[in-house]
Amino acid sequence: MSLRLLPCLALALVACGGTVVFDEGEGGSGQGGSGATVGAGNMTTGANGSSSNTGGASSSSSASGSVGGAGGSSSASVSTGSGGFDCGNFNYADCLGASDSCVPVFDDFCCSTCFPGECADCVDLRFVACTPRTPQGPKGTCGDAPCGFIPTWACDGSEPNCNEGCFGEAGCVEKEFCEGEGCGVTCDTVRPGACGPVGCNATPPECLGDDIPEAAEGCWTGWCIPAWVCGPSPL
Repeated sequence: MSLRLLPCLALALVACGGTVVFDEGEGGSGQGGSGATVGAGNMTTGANGSSSNTGGASSSSSASGSVGGAGGSSSASVSTGSGGFDCGNFNYADCLGASDSCVPVFDDFCCSTCFPGECADCVDLRFVACTPRTPQGPKGTCGDAPCGFIPTWACDGSEPNCNEGCFGEAGCVEKEFCEGEGCGVTCDTVRPGACGPVGCNATPPECLGDDIPEAAEGCWTGWCIPAWVCGPSPL
């Protein structure tokens, strides 16, 4: 998720903890947020016109492939793996859940190799594809990335280190938690099941901007995550 300015009255930054807490003004909560409707194994959001079925392998989106302000397009494609996993149809969270057979591919949307165009002076690492896992090669590669890159932590079967912040480590995302008129932001990794399915009766949290509610173990966590986590692969 790229940085954005939120209307607020007070802002306090705790550098060591990596958490930002801010107090929104009137009408701040839920402003521009996504409405989430979750049934048995699917999540529908209003973010960028994207819809993903987290209980199966199908997904669709009306989002364009324009990144880095260039309006570029990609001709790259991702192959389908064996062993019953169609890696190419997985969103990011589902790709993590199939880590024995699939690995995620990331790209810097500020200077994309998947959607070539003009580069911006920023870093915005996002998931672009899920590709079949291959035996780890001499250079540490463990899959065929048509563009972008496969993070080392994915090949090692571990998680990204989010202690240094979200803008230099692929797989780390900003998560928001809002209660009343106050919201907190933290940097954390995404885990399998973040997109559902959800089977509890709890009310999902209201999210700001294009974020969507995060799930875990069949219910809402109370946190909001970037919509691309549960959206379809751009490639």
